[in-house]
Amino acid sequence: MYDSTESGQSEIYVQTFPGPGRKWQVSTAGGSDARWSPDGSVLYYLDAAANMMRVTVQPGETFEAGIPEPLFAAYLRTITIHNRYLVSPDGDRFLLLSSLGDNTTPPTTVVLNWDSELAR
Repeated sequence: MYDSTESGQSEIYVQTFPGPGRKWQVSTAGGSDARWSPDGSVLYYLDAAANMMRVTVQPGETFEAGIPEPLFAAYLRTITIHNRYLVSPDGDRFLLLSSLGDNTTPPTTVVLNWDSELAR
């Protein structure tokens, strides 16, 4: 599974591995940041409008993908490129690195030499 802009916008594709082989476009209205469910039966991704999407799939030699369905608006931080969300093993919960919709980045505090404070 990967995303590519070969169609003019970023979309999610699934391809046989190792290649070369057939590929299938899974997303229909843009897609990025795709993740497989632990059992490989569901593919999650973000569409172009930042909605978390879910697609059920039938893996195998005759790969079949269902119709993508929106789950919720996912306001993810734009400063992080990878691993902005995780899906629970049962697919019912998500852990998001979120911007809460305001697109602001809170300050980050880095504490140096913190172990010297333990000696006091």
